[in-house]
Amino acid sequence: MREPFAGWLRLVAEVFASALERTAMEDALRASEGMKSAILSSLSNGVAVLDSDGTIVAVSQSWTIEGATVGSNYVTAWRETARAGASHGSDAAAGIAAVLARERDSFAFEYTARDPTAERWYSMVVVPLNQPDGGAVISHTDVTERKRAEVNAQRSRQELAHFTRVSTMGALAASLAHELNQPLAAILSNAQAARRFLDAARPDLGEIRSILSDIVEDDKRAGKVIEGLRELLRKGETEVELLDLNALIRDVVKLLGSDALIRRVRMHLDVAAEPLIVAGDRIQLQQVVLNLLVNAMDAMADCPTEERVVSVQTELCNGQTARVSVQDAGPGILTGQHDLLFEPFYTTKPTGMGMGLSISRSIMEAHGGLIWATNNPARGATFSFAMPIRNGTAT
Repeated sequence: MREPFAGWLRLVAEVFASALERTAMEDALRASEGMKSAILSSLSNGVAVLDSDGTIVAVSQSWTIEGATVGSNYVTAWRETARAGASHGSDAAAGIAAVLARERDSFAFEYTARDPTAERWYSMVVVPLNQPDGGAVISHTDVTERKRAEVNAQRSRQELAHFTRVSTMGALAASLAHELNQPLAAILSNAQAARRFLDAARPDLGEIRSILSDIVEDDKRAGKVIEGLRELLRKGETEVELLDLNALIRDVVKLLGSDALIRRVRMHLDVAAEPLIVAGDRIQLQQVVLNLLVNAMDAMADCPTEERVVSVQTELCNGQTARVSVQDAGPGILTGQHDLLFEPFYTTKPTGMGMGLSISRSIMEAHGGLIWATNNPARGATFSFAMPIRNGTAT
């Protein structure tokens, strides 16, 4: 749930709870009942008041929860939902019971349910009633349209990210062809040599076995290049898994090896001694690293050949965060550019779309991370991103 939205629901429930506190005084009972009725009538979202046992004692006009009417027990209703097979029923019942028992200050929960036509999303906030007899106020809202908007926005981001990956691969076509041509040429050369050995009167079987082993290894090399391309061009839903950032970065650097050779750029890799395990989508994180490395090489296009060095460093910070830095020796970030670098459609390249860094920032934010850029003391710039470390073994 988004915090501003959750805060608004909580505020509605707390205002209502504060109004009901006045029932503790006998001479304010009528005024409080009138205020309670007025508040219940004015609320657009569904609100219910529970006593200390979880029984519903009052509801707003917009409260339309099936099976949850005045006199029924709301906690029991959720437990029955769980017994009927709804996986979220137990969590909801436990959360409401905890608020009623004063074990929690509040409880916020989102869940799905199907109506006759489609799946709908609901948000529920529970806060305690600050009165001697206890109880709680439930605020219940249909948030289906917001969730659909979030899903559509996520789908649009995925489509755009896929488009930029395809565009980047297109720009690297020459180097990727070179990367594939090397093992394929070696396979052809070895196959021709093997045929000549077989045509001999007394074939050297040991040499032929060695040639066949070389062919197998070259085939694997070509297969890894194709597999790397296939993964980066894959279009699909986000798949979160445990990954070793060090291994992921090595794979991207290897994929860009031929492009770096063509550009006469040296890649210097300095990775942490221990694995840096993070939780994330492999393709999205590869895209961030790919964007930063390609940008670093682009930035040095006009530099003397001997100065074209991209340094990639990974490190563990404070035992909790993995940080990756990509440093170039280009002109650096010009004055006034810092605030624009990660904005959509901002680019300093004549043929750039200005989406690479913007998408990288979105990916980092979705992974609970940060991305930023600084100028180096001497020349060039360093782009860095950081992510929380997770316990476990990379898949």
